[in-house]
Amino acid sequence: MFCVQRIEYGANLSFSPNFSENSVYVLFDPGNFEQKHRNFMNVLKSSNRCSLFADLPEDEYKSLRPMLFAIQSHQQWEDLIRVLKEQIPLEQFRSFMFIESSITDIYELQKHIKHYLTGRLKNGRIALVRLYDPIVFLRLQNIWPEDGIQEFWRPFLVWHIWDDIENIAITFRKDINNA
Repeated sequence: MFCVQRIEYGANLSFSPNFSENSVYVLFDPGNFEQKHRNFMNVLKSSNRCSLFADLPEDEYKSLRPMLFAIQSHQQWEDLIRVLKEQIPLEQFRSFMFIESSITDIYELQKHIKHYLTGRLKNGRIALVRLYDPIVFLRLQNIWPEDGIQEFWRPFLVWHIWDDIENIAITFRKDINNA
């Protein structure tokens, strides 16, 4: 369904989204992020945004809830990447995921992702799935059933993450020929 392209540390954050055909989003997980490094928010202040935890009990944890931001232009993208490279320590890059999607409405995208934020354990209990955490995201690609992973990837074209264990950026790109 998709192939994985690994981008080495030296080429970190060198990808450029296709704004002419896709909507571009940043998924930010503040749970592992130090408050002092939040200068990048100035670049996103005019962006549409929403919490992935909207309408869930976890949404009350405002400083910890993952946020989805719409990137409105190539210039805003370049400004964000410049600020991240200049001001964010490498170990903090894991808090960001960059998404290219066919979905143009941020709330529609949020609804799609939110559907995958819970899973049923073997004992029947429901658990939060930290899909927005790169370590979890990488593992999910190997354990989801084929029909589940195809449905998840339906609106996504590209998903960029930072793997802080291997210190490399990884791009998941949907293979349109096999979709």
